[in-house]
Amino acid sequence: MLIIMVIAVIVIGPRQLPQVARTMGRMFAQLKRATNDLRSAVSKEIAEQEELSDFKQFTSDLESEVYDIRTTAQRTIDREVEKEEAELRRLEGEVTGEGDDAGQEPPGEEADSREATAEYLPTEDYGPRLEGPQEPARSAEDEPERADKPAGGRKESA
Repeated sequence: MLIIMVIAVIVIGPRQLPQVARTMGRMFAQLKRATNDLRSAVSKEIAEQEELSDFKQFTSDLESEVYDIRTTAQRTIDREVEKEEAELRRLEGEVTGEGDDAGQEPPGEEADSREATAEYLPTEDYGPRLEGPQEPARSAEDEPERADKPAGGRKESA
């Protein structure tokens, strides 16, 4: 460092040396500010890229979860529809007189179907569940005519 100062005094001269030193100090300060600004801009850009990458990963995970939920729900719905269709076929067979076992699943498959469906059903209790086939609602046509009741379902006025 001492050698550089001696050379600077000889080359620049003792009169201009303070002015050159101030100018060089300002240039080094500007250079330092520029490198700090560049460093902070690069750091900010890297942080934004990491945040964008995290956001992309989050949206990808979310899309995957939504797809899984949708697929599971669709499978559950399909199973329930198949069970209801089988029940309707069975009831239709009973009504048309084709026998009691028309359209029914073999006993082993029904239990497997219930177990497979049970894993997708919610665990909360939402009230009483109706098990087994329900008796269909009766209409007025199904009831036999009674002698004390006039045809058409109206009371006779006296």
